[in-house]
Amino acid sequence: ISSFIVSIIILNLLIAVMSNSYEYIQGRAALESLRLRARILVDQEAFMSTNDRKNKRFFPDRLCVLLPRDRATVGEGQWQGVLNALKKETQEVVEVKNKVAVIEDKVGAVKAEVEKGNAAVRAEVAAAVKAEVGALEAKLDQVLARLAQGDVGLAGNPNVLYVV
Repeated sequence: ISSFIVSIIILNLLIAVMSNSYEYIQGRAALESLRLRARILVDQEAFMSTNDRKNKRFFPDRLCVLLPRDRATVGEGQWQGVLNALKKETQEVVEVKNKVAVIEDKVGAVKAEVEKGNAAVRAEVAAAVKAEVGALEAKLDQVLARLAQGDVGLAGNPNVLYVV
């Protein structure tokens, strides 16, 4: 039984190595095809005469390159392998994490400013309440003093005070 399990593990390892090699080759296939085309052109130019090299039909002043609409560069749209897809997704995740970190920093800064503003508002409200309480206490002391002197009395309505 152990030799069977070992053979399965070795077979899985071989499959993983072959898959990785295939993905590497697929990833470089577009680049290698362009390199091969360039070598062919260089070889063809080596066999041309100087008159052929000066011929505008073979070497025009302008070069037009046409690409299909569905792909902007060579190699896009082709299967690039699992590793390339994982690399792309991890790059996107890292970019999103960086953006989240920046946003969290900004939120933290805004939170600190709001808390600082809240503390200032609380201090202002506390000072205003303290001043208002002080003024009311002063008025209450005056009313109590007048009551003690007998200058204040109740009219027919118990909620209304009148000063004599």
